[in-house]
Amino acid sequence: MKSDPNKKQHGGARAGAGKPQYEPTAADRATVKNLIVCGYTQEQIAKCLATAGISKNTLRKHFRRELDSSKAEVDAFATSALINGIKNGNTTLLIFFLKSRCGWQETTAQRFVDQSGRDRPFMLADADRLISEADAEDGGK
Repeated sequence: MKSDPNKKQHGGARAGAGKPQYEPTAADRATVKNLIVCGYTQEQIAKCLATAGISKNTLRKHFRRELDSSKAEVDAFATSALINGIKNGNTTLLIFFLKSRCGWQETTAQRFVDQSGRDRPFMLADADRLISEADAEDGGK
């Protein structure tokens, strides 16, 4: 018995046996991209595709580009929007950037340093000096 040349062949020993070959759609590509950015594992993403999910190997075969670059693309987009906001004078974004990328932090702690910039202990003389300076600013009140 000859197989029909027009019939799409699937895997398996018999003609037409097995699962049909997976063909990704544009919606599948968008799903993979969004789930990667949200931090889902490849196993979790594979379960979300097609009607009954696909294997991780099939996911990697058909979505290699999305798996490799989606997070970087979204990070670049977000960073670009952040920089544009800073350039447009958004002080909140500037503060966020300085704290998250430049190591800036808010603190109420006071540090005392010597002439070379090294930390040194707080001395009683420091307290006397600070009180005198505060009094002088207030006009001695």
